[in-house]
Amino acid sequence: MLRTGDSETVSLALASLERLQKSSRPEVRYRVEQQLRGNREIVEKIILADFEALGGKFQRQGTTPNHRGVLFPSSQIPFLQLTVGGDYKGTQADLLRLRNVRFSLIIHRTSVRIDDETRQILIEANPGLEFLPRDLYLGIRSMAGGDAGDSIVVQAVAPNSTASQAGIQSGDRIVAVDGTPLTKGMDELRAQLDARSEGDKMNLSLIREDKPIEISVILRGP
Repeated sequence: MLRTGDSETVSLALASLERLQKSSRPEVRYRVEQQLRGNREIVEKIILADFEALGGKFQRQGTTPNHRGVLFPSSQIPFLQLTVGGDYKGTQADLLRLRNVRFSLIIHRTSVRIDDETRQILIEANPGLEFLPRDLYLGIRSMAGGDAGDSIVVQAVAPNSTASQAGIQSGDRIVAVDGTPLTKGMDELRAQLDARSEGDKMNLSLIREDKPIEISVILRGP
């Protein structure tokens, strides 16, 4: 049913499977999981489209090692980042649907409530999932192992983010904030963001292809 029929029929079929996913009968839940796994791409496409319609955002940023057992057996899975910002209009039930999406990181405003039950279910579905409450959001992903304390190597820049609008590029190395050299890498940059307000200006010193560059960003929330 998930592979045939029009979009409305497919969406209704997925909704039925999601309801059965909560069944108290293990054999029912097992059959549902088999259906969801066998139609993973279709399931994720529908849920992410609905998530976006509610004001959420998502970006795919390369791959990340798989630590998720038999549910996602490939050695590398897409690094999918979800953002729940000020425009998000969903409920806890809408967030729970994300259990059927493979994702690695969820950034959310501190004003957006994600209750303990929802958080636990999402982590069980995606072991290693990170939650980052952020009221201000630059929109970069640093390279794994790239932070040397005195710099941050930018691996990816989220589309339409503060960083992309300011002109920060993948491969840039951030070495200073407002003229103060970094000594603690990404932890220090996050601390700087946490101390600022929306609309504040932050000056970043970068190294791009061995040349120094100065960039100013106007901070905003996710």
